[in-house]
Amino acid sequence: MRRELTFVGVLVALAMIESADANGKLMPNVFAERITYSVPTQAAAPAPNTYVLDDSLPVGKIVDGGGGVPGFVERTVARLWVEGELKSETVVAEREIPAIPGSKRISSIGFDVPHKQLTLARTMTVESTAYTPDAGLGSRATFRTATGRRAEFGVIAVDPRVIPLNTLVFVEGYGLALACDTGGAIKGNKIDVCVTTNRTARIWGRRNVRIHVFKERITR
Repeated sequence: MRRELTFVGVLVALAMIESADANGKLMPNVFAERITYSVPTQAAAPAPNTYVLDDSLPVGKIVDGGGGVPGFVERTVARLWVEGELKSETVVAEREIPAIPGSKRISSIGFDVPHKQLTLARTMTVESTAYTPDAGLGSRATFRTATGRRAEFGVIAVDPRVIPLNTLVFVEGYGLALACDTGGAIKGNKIDVCVTTNRTARIWGRRNVRIHVFKERITR
């Protein structure tokens, strides 16, 4: 006789075999079953790589957007029972279902972009300073960045060997920015954020910040 039982998340195929010897004497009951079940993976879920712009968040704010799905291993085993005693168990199939990253929400305040969703390339901690659009030359100065853009809030100076020019970057505590400027003192893991006033620049001072570098670039 053969029967099949279904449980939530587990499929059990159960067969009971009855046989007789040459003299007609019944042999011991033998059960064979095949079970498929899921086992959570021990590896940590990957960090979210999708960032959604949210204009309701304060400037420079980043929050967890949720939505991630943990990974698991789906395993099928065959078991042989004799008179209620497990005699053997063999893994006959196994496949790994990878975890699906969730997302993060970031403040859209900063550099204005047409994108509503950005893809993360990497995160890093850098040393930051701040400068004003006139570069200390007074209100009549017309300051342009290394790429020809007008210096304004949402523009940062970087070392192009570390962060390519025209790359979108989210600076925690500052906002969404475009890496479109350079500076003589900006070498290695350093950035210079453009702010609107000298007072703001002084308040910013010199600090370590976490930045999120995206794959998207803007060259217009």
